[in-house]
Amino acid sequence: MNEELKPVRCGCGGEAFTHILGNEIAKGYYIACDECGTKTKVFGYEAEAIEAWNRAMGAKDINVFDKGFWKPVYESEATGFDPSLAGCDPVFGHVCSICGQETLTNDLGEEYLSDFCPHCGADMRQEHEDIPMEYFESGGK
Repeated sequence: MNEELKPVRCGCGGEAFTHILGNEIAKGYYIACDECGTKTKVFGYEAEAIEAWNRAMGAKDINVFDKGFWKPVYESEATGFDPSLAGCDPVFGHVCSICGQETLTNDLGEEYLSDFCPHCGADMRQEHEDIPMEYFESGGK
């Protein structure tokens, strides 16, 4: 592969590597940081994984001093679903509290809540007591 990986820009000090899953018949590729674990989803081609990584690492200037948290997005927010019909409002996914971008997911749609936002580089390693009280008072919305 000729295309170079952009450096990890979240401030963790790690380095990005290409990882290969599968065997000679069926392979999958993803890029991950060896320090904080930020990673892309799995792609069928190495070039796709590299392109996704480079796009995420070049998305915007990263301020390593930003402190964020993975904010839950409820099903009613994402789909317009009326929670009173089912009696509950499950978590649909998560977004960065700083940039509003979604978490990375694998091919099965499982979220990866990394220590750093892969889009803006915000440090997501916070305890719940560091999350603003207004977030909880508003019902997490």
